[in-house]
Amino acid sequence: MAKEKLSANEVKNNLSLATDCNGMTAWHAAAERGNLEILQEIWNLAKEKLTADELKNKLLLTTDIRGRTVLHEAANIGRIGVLHKLREWATERLITEEINKNLLFAGDNTGVTVWYLAAYRWISDYLTKL
Repeated sequence: MAKEKLSANEVKNNLSLATDCNGMTAWHAAAERGNLEILQEIWNLAKEKLTADELKNKLLLTTDIRGRTVLHEAANIGRIGVLHKLREWATERLITEEINKNLLFAGDNTGVTVWYLAAYRWISDYLTKL
């Protein structure tokens, strides 16, 4: 089977930015399941096809209907490797203030932060590297 090239619009609308009924993107779902391989594939496609603004606002900082980012999802399941990789990608595109305010210490709809989830899941390795 021949491998077809996806257009930028197909990647944006059908892969990277499409959401389910809970507002979750494929990016959220991969983080929620701790699937670093899929996260890497999405990141590679997104870097190739999305604008810098879309990478920032519609991938790294996007939230689902619960107000959770991908870091919330990764912290909630306690996947340290996924958290480190997501943080690495965030530092490529965001300034420290954005990472702190919009990712690590941003509360979901109930006020739960990534910092809280990491502490709750005893991910001390992640907390000490912040």
